Amino acid sequence: MLQARRIVGLSPMGVRMTKEGMWSALEIPGLQAAINLENRTQVMLLQTARTNHEARDAFLTELAPRFRDG
Repeated sequence: MLQARRIVGLSPMGVRMTKEGMWSALEIPGLQAAINLENRTQVMLLQTARTNHEARDAFLTELAPRFRDG
C-alpha cells in the first residue's frame, strides 16, 4: 500500500510512460534497443514543461507536487 501511495504522488504522464516502456521491453529483441527506447522516453518527458515546473517548484518550496498532466 505504501508503494501505491508513492506512485500516486508522481507525474501521471511519467507513470504512464514507465508502464508503456516496461510492457514494450518485453517484446524488444535486445538490450540496446530497450535502452534506446528508455532514452527517448526520458527526453520526451523532460520536454513536458508543466510537469517539470511543478516538480521544480515542489522541490524548492518543499511541498508535495500537484501534477495536472493527464
